[in-house]
Amino acid sequence: MPRVVTRVVTKNRTRRNASSPTVRNASTSRLIEPGILHLGQRRKGKTFELKYRAGRRQRLFVIGDYGPFTAEKARKAAEDAKHNASRGGDPQHEKEVRRNAATIAELIQLYLTEGRIDKPEKRESSWRTDERDLRCHVEPLLGAHSINALTTPDISRWQRDVANFKTARTQKLGFRRKSTILGGPKVVGRATRTLCAMLNWAIKRELIKDNPAARGQAAGPAARALSHR
Repeated sequence: MPRVVTRVVTKNRTRRNASSPTVRNASTSRLIEPGILHLGQRRKGKTFELKYRAGRRQRLFVIGDYGPFTAEKARKAAEDAKHNASRGGDPQHEKEVRRNAATIAELIQLYLTEGRIDKPEKRESSWRTDERDLRCHVEPLLGAHSINALTTPDISRWQRDVANFKTARTQKLGFRRKSTILGGPKVVGRATRTLCAMLNWAIKRELIKDNPAARGQAAGPAARALSHR
């Protein structure tokens, strides 16, 4: 389990403490809230920050600016970030994903990596099926879309394209080896459920606010019907 580490910064020394994280207000040199690290002056002013570990890497989570961001809100955000990190997540990376308006392709990679941590009860065989659906049917058609700009019409067009075999292809894996990727109406429902589950996970991680695939699931039968016309 990742260990959350904070430090108290003073003028003469730095003390590391993993069991009782504390905060120092740089302007008054007094402790203000447990669980938050206030490092003081940065390029754009003072910020609340939390130091933690993601795997073997030490990371710094920038909670927010000191002043507009109150100590009470900073404490709540720090507790959420520590809980996320303790479960194997990387709160700073997720914040960067939101800020940079990541693409569906980047979200797929994040989901297949960190979704396993959030869903330990899910079988590995189910994850392999999800990865095949996302890599073979979602990423080729929706991978370049921003996660914050994906709409229900985008989902409907994607369903029609999958139903019309636009993602069906044969891949060469080596000498006398090949992999056949099936598209068509039978794939649409399963791939839509997989996409919907990934977007629901992104909502829980606060990467997006809405799931257009949840509304797009109703369009599945229509997409299948179109493929037979």
